[in-house]
Amino acid sequence: MDDYIKHVKTIVEALSIEKEPVGVKYTDEDPGIEIEAGNYTVCGAILAASEGKVIVLSEESCACSRGKTHLGLTQKRDTMENAC
Repeated sequence: MDDYIKHVKTIVEALSIEKEPVGVKYTDEDPGIEIEAGNYTVCGAILAASEGKVIVLSEESCACSRGKTHLGLTQKRDTMENAC
């Protein structure tokens, strides 16, 4: 794991990336650490994660109908309602 972190830091420095890389995990398991409360769009969740927050997106907490579909949290709908 230390080599992985070292390589990520090298890439971040080489590319002059301002925010930390974000990891995404698809799971039904509790992450076992404090979760940031609230509703997020998918893009907003990724941005919040880049600031060190742990976000859990579910059908209820995802504020983006298209994002819910793309993440597989809900079935695709034919309407454009609540598109983000």
